[in-house]
Order: sequence, then C-alpha cells, then structure tokens
Amino acid sequence: GVRVVYAQESISDTPEGKFLEAILEGQAEYFSEQHKVNVLRGMTDNALEAKYNGGPIPYGFQVLPDRHFDLDPVTQPRLHFFYECIDSGWTFKMLEDYCNERGWKTSKGVAFNRSSFNRMLRNKMNIGIREWRGIVGNIPMPVEKDLFERVQIRLDNMKKGKRSGRNDEEYLLNS
Repeated sequence: GVRVVYAQESISDTPEGKFLEAILEGQAEYFSEQHKVNVLRGMTDNALEAKYNGGPIPYGFQVLPDRHFDLDPVTQPRLHFFYECIDSGWTFKMLEDYCNERGWKTSKGVAFNRSSFNRMLRNKMNIGIREWRGIVGNIPMPVEKDLFERVQIRLDNMKKGKRSGRNDEEYLLNS
C-alpha cells in the first residue's frame, strides 16, 4: 500500500514507469553496496599500513598529515604519568583531581572524571598495537610494555575491589 514518490524524477504510473522505477531503485542499491565495498577496502588498506581510520584520536597520540599515528608531545608525557600514578597506588579520583586542578582536558576536550581513565589505560594502542577487524599494525609506543602490564593487574584488582593495604582475610558471617 506504500508508493514511492521521487522529488526530482516524474515517473508515470504505467507499466513502463514501474519498470523504470525498479531499474532506478536497483541502480541506487548497487551504488550504495559498491560504495560500502570501496570504503571497507580503503579502511583495510589503512589498517594494513597502521594508518588512522577515523574516529576519536586516543589520548597521547596525534595523526600526521600522511594519516600515520605519532606521539603527541603534550599529552603523551601525561599519559605516561597516568600509568606511573596508577602503578604507584593512586586512585582514579586522585588522578581526576590532579588533572582538573591543572586544567588538563581529555582527548574530547572536556574535564577529566573517574571514568576517563579505565578505557584510556586499557587501550592496547598505548603499547604500540593498533587493531582493526583482526588486522594488527604497529604504531609508536607511548608506554613501556612492563608498566602497561603492571597497570592492567592493578586495574583488575581495583575492579574487584582489592585495594593495596587492605586485609584479604575472609570472615565467616553468621545469620
């Protein structure tokens, strides 16, 4: 019961018009599918060369005119500092306060909050691994692998509620 009406093409309601409409719809669908194939091919080529494919640029990085990743001279030292702080026992709240007192902004240009750090510190791009649809490329490494791995353990413990200096003994509770 629905009729498609084209704003720029006046197609008659005759059998010839319906045939022309079907051809035009098929052609539009073909061009749309072909465009998707071309875009994915370009993005795959970019991934194979470890080039930027669009989207937010991770904290600590910049994109050069040739679309390759490079370390950002301002945010990369801060990113490394975040890893050192978490490794030495800081909480996300302590890090949030430190950054905001200095007027530092996230890669999106907004103030830091506690949730700014978890995804940032878990990003494998920080140890030079760029993944896209199963394609792995190497990019500059803003953080040493051993520091990255120590922080991953600390983040896992923070997630489980294990904080340094806490007693890990289990207690039997009575009802």
